[in-house]
Amino acid sequence: MTALAEMFLSAGSGQVVEALANVRMLAREDKLASAMEEAYFALQSAPTYLPLHLEIGELLLREGRVGDAVVKFILIADLYTLRGEAAQANQLLRRILQAAPMDMGIRIRLIDSLVAQGAVDEALQQSVELAQIHYQLADLDKARLTYSNALRLAQQSKTNRMWSVKILTQVADIDMQRLDLRQAVRVYEQIRTLEPDDPNLRAQLVDLYFRTGQDDQAYDELELVIGLFEKSNKRQEAADFLNRIIPDRATGFSGQCLSGYWR
Repeated sequence: MTALAEMFLSAGSGQVVEALANVRMLAREDKLASAMEEAYFALQSAPTYLPLHLEIGELLLREGRVGDAVVKFILIADLYTLRGEAAQANQLLRRILQAAPMDMGIRIRLIDSLVAQGAVDEALQQSVELAQIHYQLADLDKARLTYSNALRLAQQSKTNRMWSVKILTQVADIDMQRLDLRQAVRVYEQIRTLEPDDPNLRAQLVDLYFRTGQDDQAYDELELVIGLFEKSNKRQEAADFLNRIIPDRATGFSGQCLSGYWR
């Protein structure tokens, strides 16, 4: 139901609309206490008029009462949900997250609602932001689990490849921080499948192969990486990479000659 429809269904709708206009005028003049008083007085004649409740929530935010505003918005979102108006409920959930971005419960609720509506890409963005919150709180296990759930959700997206690379890159970073290098190798191998022509990603895999004692795989991958740099006309990048990754391993490299790259 739209705000206009609510207006016509409210008792004394003319007075309610006038009161709402007064509330907004007082708010613009920074007369927040008077605006709040006007809003509560109007609710006595139209207690179910949601635009008034929304305005009260905004006034609470203006007063710095974030917790009270969040409670108000959640109640309104619940009412929209009960009425089958998921889009309006989601809009309120987004508003809550603007005021309280670290509220993980609200973010999870929004993700679930977006998935139910088929809004997969927005649900993925919210999922990534949820994982980043866990990461900021140094809860790497929950961050990785959240990314893993997002990776499964990405299969439903039309931009699956882009999301998968983005998410897997974050997962690999977490594995590196946890010093689970062999797991990081497996993740980078997944990224390689999705982005086989990215020399920088594959260079990271070479480094990981060496660090996990998988020298044969490292040298095999190295030949391919050098070929990708060559294909992209990035000889300087190839030289920099070789100088960084294998100055003490050059004797083990049995593929193409390195002399053309080594400075």
